[in-house]
Parts: sequence; C-alpha cells; structure tokens
Amino acid sequence: MCAWDALTKLQHFVVEKKLQVEKEKLDMMLNNILCSQIKLLEAWEDMERPHISVVSRIVECLHIVVSKVPLTDGSGVDIELAKITLGGTLDLTTSIKSICTNLAPSTENTVTLLSELAEVVAQENFLLEWCLELLKTTSTLELQERSLKCSNIQLKLLRQQQQQQKQEEIPLYTLEV
Repeated sequence: MCAWDALTKLQHFVVEKKLQVEKEKLDMMLNNILCSQIKLLEAWEDMERPHISVVSRIVECLHIVVSKVPLTDGSGVDIELAKITLGGTLDLTTSIKSICTNLAPSTENTVTLLSELAEVVAQENFLLEWCLELLKTTSTLELQERSLKCSNIQLKLLRQQQQQQKQEEIPLYTLEV
C-alpha cells in the first residue's frame, strides 16, 4: 500500500509538471503574439495624434459656424457678415478636405493594420480554446490511466492473495491424507 501511495504521488507530481510545462509554453506563445501586437499599437499611437487634432479642429469649426446662425423666427442677417462667415466656412471646408486627403493613405494603412490585428486576435482566441480542449482531454486521459493502473495494482494484489491462500490450503490437504 505504501508503494502504491508513493507511486500515485509520483504520477500526480509528473502530471502537475507536465501541465506546468504546457502552461509555460502557452504563456510564451501568448507573449510572442502580444509583443508583435504591441509594436503595431505603438505605431497606432503616433498616427492617432494627427487624427485627434483634425477631428477636434473640425468640431471647433463646426461649433463656431453653427453658433453664429440665427435660429429664431424673424431674425435678421447682416449680408456682409454672412458673406464673410460663408467665405470662412468655405475656406474651412477646403482645409478640412485637404487634411482628410492627406490623412487618407495613413488611414488606409491603419485600417489594414487593425484588420490584421483582429485576424490575429481571432486566431489566438481559437488556438487558446483548442489548447484548453486538449488540456481537458489530456487531464481526462491521465485520470483514466491512473484509475486503470490502480485497478491493475489491486487486481495483482488480489491474485497474489488468492495464490497465497491456495498455497496455504494445499499443505493442509496433504497432511490430512
């Protein structure tokens, strides 16, 4: 029984070490994937600043234009002031268009990088789920192996006990004859 207990503990220790090694392998794979993605995210940080500044300028300009439009019935408009405002709005629209045209190539690159990142994340998710299923299967198989080994040991012990009983019974019969 002591040997059986020691064998079981040893097998349990081996299983734990195997699981630990597999976990470390998965951690290394995840770190490799994340390191490559961090570089892309850092590149996005540099591209994000021009995008944010352009959007904030657009918001400010549109707010200025909208806040100067009279919104009540019967309000009057100074024609000269309206011409100047519309001219400024036209200049603003032209500058917005040129900024958007200049940012279009970097935006396309950003979209491409983000779509690639999404694909990598989806693949990583699939692989992690697959690894989890493999670990579950491995764990189940190892438990079944342990159970079979224990049953095998018990069967051997039972056979040994039966053989000992038979050997003890044989001398009794020979003495009686």
